[in-house]
Amino acid sequence: MKFGQVLYVFVALLLCVVRAQLASDFMHKTTKDKKLWPKCGGTVQQNCDPCYKAQKSPLCDRMEIQCMKTFCLPLCLELTWACDVEASGCSGWDKCEEFEKEVNSERVKKALCAQFKAEGCSRVVDCCSDENQFLYKWVEGIVYDDYFPTPQLPIPVCMHDARNQTISQQMCDACKNTIKVTLSEMECSDNFPPWPTEHQQPQNMAIFSKNMVDGAKQIPKHKGMEDRCLSVNKKMKTKFEKMKKLFEDKACDCLGCCNAEPTCFYPLTYTMV
Repeated sequence: MKFGQVLYVFVALLLCVVRAQLASDFMHKTTKDKKLWPKCGGTVQQNCDPCYKAQKSPLCDRMEIQCMKTFCLPLCLELTWACDVEASGCSGWDKCEEFEKEVNSERVKKALCAQFKAEGCSRVVDCCSDENQFLYKWVEGIVYDDYFPTPQLPIPVCMHDARNQTISQQMCDACKNTIKVTLSEMECSDNFPPWPTEHQQPQNMAIFSKNMVDGAKQIPKHKGMEDRCLSVNKKMKTKFEKMKKLFEDKACDCLGCCNAEPTCFYPLTYTMV
């Protein structure tokens, strides 16, 4: 087996290990203090109540934690809103054509949107915790993707001598006048079947009468994935305008076109295994 083939297999195995560890971090490192849980704009409380408030048990707590986690991944990060980046109309810089080509490549757009989605799902609407190592690794995994150990951000065309103020300013201005971010909602019905809410309510509510608790109040508020998806979808949509401006303002820093040291929402450091 040639050296190149060996290296390819090694990198592929390394990525598998990193992604497995990423999933493990997300599934297990969750505080039991509900006050510190991400609220996702109130949608977690509206949808995660597996055993109704009158009853508590270790099983109910685990179900509630699992429900809470779905609001970050897969819902907010992957299944409720889409991101796209486009560079067009660049001028005033001799590398405009190369710049547009690099930014409009799928791998760079994907890397930028990973940064944007992590920011939107954590600090704009708190569906994910920005203090959990999971989110940093999620961004890192997409920015490196199959190109490990070479990240897709910053882009090569923006590598420059920061001491040259003229080139630095031309590059930054051209970038800021070129980058456009588009955010759109995704269809929840494409990924989740309807939740049969009518099955949560007993046909005869009198069966609850002996315990002196109104039967209607004992119907769990716990919702299926489609309802949770719709809640997150609705919440994120209200933030599109704010996020679009935030992301467009930050994009050129992420690309490395406006700072001597590229900075983005989440730092990029690859995981050594």
